[in-house]
Amino acid sequence: MSNKLDSRKAKPPRRTRIKPGTPMLSAAEQVMLVTARGAVGDAHALLVDGRPVAARESLEALAEIYSDVQVSDGLERQMLYDLPPVWLIDSHLHRRREKALTHYLPGGQFNEHGVFELRDQENGLWVLVHPNDCWSGTLTGAQDFVKGEGLTGLIAIVTGDGVAATVDKLARKFKIGGPGHD
Repeated sequence: MSNKLDSRKAKPPRRTRIKPGTPMLSAAEQVMLVTARGAVGDAHALLVDGRPVAARESLEALAEIYSDVQVSDGLERQMLYDLPPVWLIDSHLHRRREKALTHYLPGGQFNEHGVFELRDQENGLWVLVHPNDCWSGTLTGAQDFVKGEGLTGLIAIVTGDGVAATVDKLARKFKIGGPGHD
């Protein structure tokens, strides 16, 4: 007697796709997440050492940092409201990815698979950009690991201008219209 489960062909696993409009963590939120993990670890170590007051102070400082990040992210989202969509700018950058990456990240190189890599040992800077423009690395000057999708966010971190200012600048450069760019 044969088992029906054995005779069926195995189906490949479904690929998870991120739907357009799904909120992604901003660079500030990613850095905040790394900072939060470190602060919670420090607070735990302080509790283990029998120092609950110091642990509480560590977590209170984290709460202040978190509220500052929320305010700045809220203001940036409001500024982005009148600008062209980031995905449209990302598509323009993708068509010019080699020129854009070598301009904003000088010293990096492409390998034979189209992956762009930059390692700067002196500054602790490391970035890896895949052909689909997903990127990761230590871009913030510290050893905090950040990652993202699309070159607009990467350029915003590298230049330090913020996403709204970067979108505004690139929309003007590529002559992309939007509510604030007719």
